[in-house]
Amino acid sequence: MLEFEPTTTAGHTRMLELLVVGAWACLVPYSVWFVLSAKKREREQAEVQERFSGLYSSSKDAMGFASPEGVLLDVNDSFCKLTGYPREELLTRKYQDITPKEYHEGEAKIIEGMLRTGKPQEYEKEYIRKDGFRVPVSLTTFVVKGTDGKPICVAAVIKDVTERKQMEEDRDQLFKAIEITKEALSITSPDAVMI
Repeated sequence: MLEFEPTTTAGHTRMLELLVVGAWACLVPYSVWFVLSAKKREREQAEVQERFSGLYSSSKDAMGFASPEGVLLDVNDSFCKLTGYPREELLTRKYQDITPKEYHEGEAKIIEGMLRTGKPQEYEKEYIRKDGFRVPVSLTTFVVKGTDGKPICVAAVIKDVTERKQMEEDRDQLFKAIEITKEALSITSPDAVMI
C-alpha cells in the first residue's frame, strides 16, 4: 500500500488510501480482462489466418502477392501450375519477368493508379509460361495495406481464360465464314436483281 502524508486530518489520509486500494482493485480485473481479450483476439486471428491459408492453398485460381515494385513474395500452387514454374524459381522473379513486354507499360499504369487510389482493378494480359507458351489471364488485383494504412504489397487472383479466348476466336471465325458464304451465295442476274 502507498503511504501518504496527511494533508489535513486522518480522515483525508484514509480516503486517499481507500482510493489507491480501490484503483488497484479496478486495475487488476481490467488487466486480467485485457490479457484474456488479447489472447482471444490472437486465437481469432489465428483461426482467420488458417481459413485464409486453406483457401489460398486449395484455390483452383492462381493467387499471388508482389511488392509494389513487382517482386513476387508468395504464390499458390495454382499459380505455379498456370505458369509452369516451381515456387522457388518464381519467388526470385518479378511478375514483369513472366509478362510479355507489350503489357508492361499498361500494367504499370494500372498498378500505379491502384496504389494511389486503393481501388481494386480488373484487367487481362498474358503470362509467358516456363515452356515459352503464352497463356491469357484475367486478373483482379488489390492493394494490401499495413497497420499504418500504407500499401505493403499487391495481391492478385488470376484466372486462366484460355478456353474463353478460344471460344471467342471460334465465334469470330464462324461469323467470318457466314459472311463469306452469304457473299458467295449472292448471285445477281444480268439486270442486277438478286436471285
